[in-house]
Amino acid sequence: DIKTLCEKLINTYGAPFGIVHNAGITKDSIHINQTSDDWMAVLDTNLVSVFRWHKYLLPSMMYNGGGSIVFMSSVSAIMGNPGQTIYSASKS
Repeated sequence: DIKTLCEKLINTYGAPFGIVHNAGITKDSIHINQTSDDWMAVLDTNLVSVFRWHKYLLPSMMYNGGGSIVFMSSVSAIMGNPGQTIYSASKS
């Protein structure tokens, strides 16, 4: 539960000074063989998780005057690899 974990982290360590988003999974397969579940799993991990963490961490960070947010991307965001349609889309 992200909400519970964020509350524990803020109560223990205070508001974050920075957040690093480094999560990433792939479901490599040629595009016509990818499923909706493949797309949802990759997008949920690589993209939607950012919103879920920010929802609970950003208010305290903003209240303290700001901080830094770092997103880890991938060279696949610029030049995709065969079988990585979903991953490339999520990292760009």
